[in-house]
Amino acid sequence: MEYSIKQFHPKNATDDLWDKYYQFDEEIFQEKYPGDPLPDRKLDRSFILDPHPHLDIYRWLVYSTSKKQEVIAKANLWHLSKKSPDYHNVKDKISGYISVKKEFRRKKIATELLIMMNIEADKLCKKILRAEITEHEAGIAFCDRYNGKVVARRAQNRLYFNEIDWELMDDWRKKGKENVSGVTLEVFENVPEKDLIEYCKLFTETMNQAPAEDLAGKFVLSPERRRVDEETYTKKGYIWVTIISRESSGVISGLTEIFYHPDLPHLIEQELTGVNENYTGRGLGKWLKAEMLFYIKNRFPDIKFITTGNNDSNEAMLSINNRMGYRRYKSEIFYEFNIKDLKNKLKI
Repeated sequence: MEYSIKQFHPKNATDDLWDKYYQFDEEIFQEKYPGDPLPDRKLDRSFILDPHPHLDIYRWLVYSTSKKQEVIAKANLWHLSKKSPDYHNVKDKISGYISVKKEFRRKKIATELLIMMNIEADKLCKKILRAEITEHEAGIAFCDRYNGKVVARRAQNRLYFNEIDWELMDDWRKKGKENVSGVTLEVFENVPEKDLIEYCKLFTETMNQAPAEDLAGKFVLSPERRRVDEETYTKKGYIWVTIISRESSGVISGLTEIFYHPDLPHLIEQELTGVNENYTGRGLGKWLKAEMLFYIKNRFPDIKFITTGNNDSNEAMLSINNRMGYRRYKSEIFYEFNIKDLKNKLKI
């Protein structure tokens, strides 16, 4: 079949092109998440036109040669820019994503896009390309064909709000308070300045405590990155809520975070929950998780479900989530490609 591939420059896109872009995107979304409300176009477009300031992003669209010139595939490539304080931790790595409409798969379109992505990554002196596949036979076969290495398996898990056992959650709250005398919980949206350095240190520690399988690179949350993230998401209209536990000594021992957006009123995104290794074994993680559910119930009572992601190897968190009522919704596989080897495989 005939098609054309062009780099996509969002700031120069016409209204007609945006419509074609979202017709494609929404078809892919409905295939992946049947029955879910479509993402808000205005919100999504705001992230495309004004992305995170620490990211460099490259985009391609594939058009059919029919009169309609419909979008039939797309590819994105992104990496942390040199402006990021964390650049040195991942300077050799770049991430990519390819999606193709169902009827146009297995026609070498994804391979053509991968060649363009590999050429760009090579120009940027990157060594590793990361890709994420969501429960997609064609995508898995594609990554396997080009010798992608599976570095992590994880799941998108969902907790439907009408299925929550509130008596159990209240029991977790009560037992948490009993088991950790002197500990208090605090809620905020932006990290207080007095706690910023300590919070980022705890976030980094707990993030790296969780099993990451073979995903290379240590995660580091710097105070600067946290402030930039807060500014970015607040500007886009997100409500970012954090609950921390504070020991009687004043030390922050645990945390849990969520995202909510008024234009996506059906869902909450549950982010990291973690407890410092020195303070585990007292039910603190369960208390934090339960407390956040009651916070959501009071402030965002109309949501339909909470979504979160967990590595399959993170047995401790999966155990808590299963008891809360979370269920696996989608499986995800993370691949890494050696860019030099991929270049040879693609015969570039």
